[in-house]
Amino acid sequence: MDLTPLFEYQAESVKRKAVILNDGSLKVEDEIKASSSTDSKLIWRMVTPANVTVSDNSIILSEGGKTIKEHYSAFEVLDESLDISPQGASGLP
Repeated sequence: MDLTPLFEYQAESVKRKAVILNDGSLKVEDEIKASSSTDSKLIWRMVTPANVTVSDNSIILSEGGKTIKEHYSAFEVLDESLDISPQGASGLP
């Protein structure tokens, strides 16, 4: 899905791909190409009413006796170094 129009003046290109895998898990990939004409800072956030626990490479969401575990496994950063460490898992940075 091309999300570029939502990020006009902020990024050259923003694309999201979501696939349900054979094991029933959901894989979401975001591809973001920063604009060369502006300074770029990437912040990825997810809004949820669930309780959040962050571990080395996963995020666990719990609510109403149900739990889901999300894995983040790969980040490819081109041209810039980027700090991808979770900041304040239970709140905004």
